[in-house]
Amino acid sequence: MENKEVVDAQAMLIKDNPLRVAYIGAEPIDWYADLGDPESVADASIINDAAWSDIDDGVTLTTANENENGALYWDADYDWTKDILVTATLASGDGDGGDGFLVYFGASDGMVGPETGYGSISVFIDEYNSDSVKVYNGNSLVSTYSFGSTMDTGEFRNWQILHQYNGGSRTLQVLCNGVHICKLATGAWTQGGNLVGVSAYTGSATNLHYCRAFSVKFAGPFIAMNA
Repeated sequence: MENKEVVDAQAMLIKDNPLRVAYIGAEPIDWYADLGDPESVADASIINDAAWSDIDDGVTLTTANENENGALYWDADYDWTKDILVTATLASGDGDGGDGFLVYFGASDGMVGPETGYGSISVFIDEYNSDSVKVYNGNSLVSTYSFGSTMDTGEFRNWQILHQYNGGSRTLQVLCNGVHICKLATGAWTQGGNLVGVSAYTGSATNLHYCRAFSVKFAGPFIAMNA
Protein backbone atom coordinates (compact mmCIF):
# COMPACT_ATOMS: atom_id res chain seq x y z
CA MET A 1 0.00 0.00 0.00
CA GLU A 2 1.28 3.48 -0.81
CA ASN A 3 2.23 5.63 2.15
CA LYS A 4 -0.28 8.18 3.42
CA GLU A 5 1.67 11.20 2.20
CA VAL A 6 1.66 9.96 -1.41
CA VAL A 7 -2.04 9.09 -1.31
CA ASP A 8 -2.94 12.47 0.19
CA ALA A 9 -0.84 14.28 -2.44
CA GLN A 10 -2.58 12.41 -5.26
CA ALA A 11 -5.98 13.19 -3.79
CA MET A 12 -5.11 16.89 -3.63
CA LEU A 13 -4.03 16.89 -7.27
CA ILE A 14 -7.36 15.37 -8.29
CA LYS A 15 -9.27 17.86 -6.14
CA ASP A 16 -7.47 20.83 -7.71
CA ASN A 17 -7.84 19.57 -11.29
CA PRO A 18 -10.69 21.39 -13.07
CA LEU A 19 -10.73 18.68 -15.76
CA ARG A 20 -11.73 15.97 -13.29
CA VAL A 21 -15.10 14.33 -13.91
CA ALA A 22 -17.64 14.99 -11.14
CA TYR A 23 -20.79 13.01 -10.45
CA ILE A 24 -23.88 14.97 -11.52
CA GLY A 25 -26.61 12.84 -9.94
CA ALA A 26 -27.11 10.41 -12.83
CA GLU A 27 -24.97 8.81 -15.51
CA PRO A 28 -23.95 11.10 -18.40
CA ILE A 29 -25.77 10.81 -21.72
CA ASP A 30 -23.63 10.53 -24.84
CA TRP A 31 -25.78 9.40 -27.77
CA TYR A 32 -25.01 10.01 -31.45
CA ALA A 33 -26.64 8.57 -34.55
CA ASP A 34 -23.79 6.20 -35.45
CA LEU A 35 -24.74 4.21 -32.33
CA GLY A 36 -28.22 3.52 -33.71
CA ASP A 37 -31.78 4.02 -32.48
CA PRO A 38 -31.53 5.76 -29.06
CA GLU A 39 -34.56 3.86 -27.73
CA SER A 40 -32.63 0.62 -28.31
CA VAL A 41 -29.08 1.64 -27.44
CA ALA A 42 -29.35 4.62 -25.07
CA ASP A 43 -32.50 4.09 -22.93
CA ALA A 44 -34.25 7.08 -24.51
CA SER A 45 -37.90 7.72 -25.36
CA ILE A 46 -39.20 8.87 -28.76
CA ILE A 47 -42.80 10.13 -28.83
CA ASN A 48 -45.60 11.45 -31.03
CA ASP A 49 -44.56 12.13 -34.65
CA ALA A 50 -40.87 11.52 -33.95
CA ALA A 51 -39.16 8.35 -35.22
CA TRP A 52 -35.70 6.88 -35.68
CA SER A 53 -34.44 7.60 -39.20
CA ASP A 54 -30.84 6.50 -39.91
CA ILE A 55 -27.23 7.18 -38.98
CA ASP A 56 -27.12 10.25 -41.25
CA ASP A 57 -30.11 12.14 -39.82
CA GLY A 58 -30.62 10.44 -36.45
CA VAL A 59 -34.12 10.94 -35.07
CA THR A 60 -36.70 12.71 -37.23
CA LEU A 61 -38.68 14.82 -34.76
CA THR A 62 -41.16 16.11 -37.36
CA THR A 63 -41.69 15.66 -41.07
CA ALA A 64 -42.42 18.67 -43.28
CA ASN A 65 -46.14 18.75 -42.53
CA GLU A 66 -48.33 21.11 -40.56
CA ASN A 67 -49.32 20.46 -36.93
CA GLU A 68 -46.66 17.88 -36.16
CA ASN A 69 -44.72 17.51 -32.95
CA GLY A 70 -42.23 15.01 -31.59
CA ALA A 71 -39.59 14.60 -28.93
CA LEU A 72 -36.52 12.62 -27.93
CA TYR A 73 -35.84 12.54 -24.20
CA TRP A 74 -34.30 10.75 -21.24
CA ASP A 75 -35.55 10.28 -17.67
CA ALA A 76 -32.46 11.07 -15.58
CA ASP A 77 -32.31 12.53 -12.08
CA TYR A 78 -29.52 15.07 -12.56
CA ASP A 79 -28.41 17.35 -9.75
CA TRP A 80 -29.09 20.85 -11.06
CA THR A 81 -26.96 22.40 -8.32
CA LYS A 82 -24.01 21.19 -10.44
CA ASP A 83 -22.43 22.70 -13.55
CA ILE A 84 -23.87 20.67 -16.44
CA LEU A 85 -23.44 20.92 -20.21
CA VAL A 86 -26.33 19.87 -22.49
CA THR A 87 -25.47 19.50 -26.19
CA ALA A 88 -27.79 18.77 -29.11
CA THR A 89 -26.89 18.45 -32.80
CA LEU A 90 -29.93 19.65 -34.75
CA ALA A 91 -31.03 20.49 -38.29
CA SER A 92 -34.23 21.75 -39.89
CA GLY A 93 -35.44 22.68 -43.35
CA ASP A 94 -37.40 21.64 -46.46
CA GLY A 95 -40.42 23.65 -45.31
CA ASP A 96 -41.69 27.18 -44.81
CA GLY A 97 -40.39 28.06 -41.38
CA GLY A 98 -42.31 26.15 -38.77
CA ASP A 99 -41.77 26.27 -35.90
CA GLY A 100 -38.60 25.22 -34.08
CA PHE A 101 -36.83 23.10 -31.46
CA LEU A 102 -36.81 23.24 -27.67
CA VAL A 103 -33.82 21.84 -25.80
CA TYR A 104 -34.83 21.40 -22.17
CA PHE A 105 -34.12 19.90 -18.77
CA GLY A 106 -36.08 19.36 -15.55
CA ALA A 107 -39.43 18.66 -17.26
CA SER A 108 -42.32 16.47 -16.11
CA ASP A 109 -43.44 15.74 -19.70
CA GLY A 110 -41.35 15.08 -22.80
CA MET A 111 -43.38 17.28 -25.16
CA VAL A 112 -42.08 20.61 -23.88
CA GLY A 113 -43.31 23.65 -25.79
CA PRO A 114 -42.82 27.40 -25.38
CA GLU A 115 -46.12 27.73 -23.54
CA THR A 116 -46.08 24.26 -21.94
CA GLY A 117 -42.79 24.14 -20.09
CA TYR A 118 -43.78 21.35 -17.66
CA GLY A 119 -41.50 22.87 -15.04
CA SER A 120 -38.41 22.83 -17.28
CA ILE A 121 -35.80 25.35 -18.22
CA SER A 122 -35.76 25.38 -22.01
CA VAL A 123 -34.11 27.06 -24.98
CA PHE A 124 -36.51 27.62 -27.88
CA ILE A 125 -34.74 27.71 -31.25
CA ASP A 126 -37.48 29.67 -33.00
CA GLU A 127 -37.43 29.44 -36.80
CA TYR A 128 -40.86 31.01 -37.28
CA ASN A 129 -40.40 34.31 -35.44
CA SER A 130 -37.40 36.14 -36.92
CA ASP A 131 -34.88 33.31 -36.33
CA SER A 132 -34.50 33.93 -32.61
CA VAL A 133 -33.37 32.11 -29.48
CA LYS A 134 -35.70 32.31 -26.48
CA VAL A 135 -35.02 31.12 -22.95
CA TYR A 136 -37.96 29.94 -20.83
CA ASN A 137 -38.27 29.21 -17.12
CA GLY A 138 -41.31 26.95 -16.99
CA ASN A 139 -43.96 28.74 -19.07
CA SER A 140 -42.39 32.17 -18.57
CA LEU A 141 -40.23 33.79 -21.23
CA VAL A 142 -37.00 35.05 -19.63
CA SER A 143 -35.40 36.70 -22.66
CA THR A 144 -35.16 36.70 -26.48
CA TYR A 145 -32.00 36.94 -28.61
CA SER A 146 -31.47 37.30 -32.35
CA PHE A 147 -29.71 34.39 -34.05
CA GLY A 148 -28.49 36.66 -36.83
CA SER A 149 -29.11 34.38 -39.82
CA THR A 150 -31.62 31.91 -41.23
CA MET A 151 -31.93 28.79 -39.05
CA ASP A 152 -33.82 26.29 -41.21
CA THR A 153 -31.20 25.71 -43.93
CA GLY A 154 -30.83 21.93 -43.48
CA GLU A 155 -27.41 22.42 -41.89
CA PHE A 156 -26.65 20.45 -38.72
CA ARG A 157 -25.64 22.79 -35.91
CA ASN A 158 -24.15 21.96 -32.54
CA TRP A 159 -26.17 23.69 -29.80
CA GLN A 160 -24.60 23.86 -26.34
CA ILE A 161 -26.44 24.90 -23.18
CA LEU A 162 -24.13 25.53 -20.24
CA HIS A 163 -25.95 25.42 -16.91
CA GLN A 164 -24.04 26.86 -13.93
CA TYR A 165 -25.15 27.10 -10.31
CA ASN A 166 -23.33 29.03 -7.62
CA GLY A 167 -24.74 29.63 -4.14
CA GLY A 168 -28.36 29.87 -5.26
CA SER A 169 -27.64 31.82 -8.46
CA ARG A 170 -28.40 29.94 -11.68
CA THR A 171 -27.08 31.07 -15.07
CA LEU A 172 -27.52 29.70 -18.57
CA GLN A 173 -25.20 30.23 -21.52
CA VAL A 174 -26.21 29.25 -25.07
CA LEU A 175 -23.72 28.65 -27.88
CA CYS A 176 -24.20 27.50 -31.46
CA ASN A 177 -21.23 25.90 -33.25
CA GLY A 178 -19.05 27.39 -30.53
CA VAL A 179 -20.35 30.93 -31.05
CA HIS A 180 -21.80 32.70 -28.01
CA ILE A 181 -25.51 33.53 -28.33
CA CYS A 182 -26.41 34.62 -24.83
CA LYS A 183 -25.71 34.37 -21.10
CA LEU A 184 -28.36 35.16 -18.52
CA ALA A 185 -29.67 34.49 -15.04
CA THR A 186 -32.75 32.26 -15.14
CA GLY A 187 -34.25 33.40 -11.82
CA ALA A 188 -35.82 31.14 -9.19
CA TRP A 189 -36.78 27.76 -10.63
CA THR A 190 -39.19 25.07 -9.41
CA GLN A 191 -38.14 21.88 -11.19
CA GLY A 192 -41.04 19.97 -12.70
CA GLY A 193 -39.45 16.55 -13.21
CA ASN A 194 -36.39 14.66 -14.38
CA LEU A 195 -36.82 14.66 -18.17
CA VAL A 196 -34.10 16.10 -20.38
CA GLY A 197 -34.23 16.18 -24.17
CA VAL A 198 -35.33 17.98 -27.31
CA SER A 199 -38.78 18.55 -28.82
CA ALA A 200 -39.88 20.08 -32.12
CA TYR A 201 -43.05 21.59 -33.56
CA THR A 202 -44.28 22.68 -36.99
CA GLY A 203 -47.49 24.47 -35.99
CA SER A 204 -49.33 26.01 -38.93
CA ALA A 205 -46.16 26.01 -41.04
CA THR A 206 -43.82 23.15 -42.08
CA ASN A 207 -40.23 21.94 -41.63
CA LEU A 208 -38.31 18.73 -41.16
CA HIS A 209 -36.58 18.58 -37.77
CA TYR A 210 -33.70 16.20 -37.01
CA CYS A 211 -31.62 15.40 -33.94
CA ARG A 212 -28.36 13.60 -34.75
CA ALA A 213 -26.69 13.67 -31.32
CA PHE A 214 -27.51 14.50 -27.70
CA SER A 215 -25.36 14.59 -24.59
CA VAL A 216 -25.51 15.62 -20.94
CA LYS A 217 -22.29 15.72 -18.94
CA PHE A 218 -20.37 17.50 -16.20
CA ALA A 219 -19.38 20.96 -17.47
CA GLY A 220 -16.09 21.33 -15.60
CA PRO A 221 -13.79 20.46 -18.53
CA PHE A 222 -15.78 22.69 -20.91
CA ILE A 223 -15.60 25.63 -18.48
CA ALA A 224 -11.86 25.13 -17.92
CA MET A 225 -11.06 24.96 -21.63
CA ASN A 226 -13.19 28.03 -22.44
CA ALA A 227 -12.20 30.23 -19.51
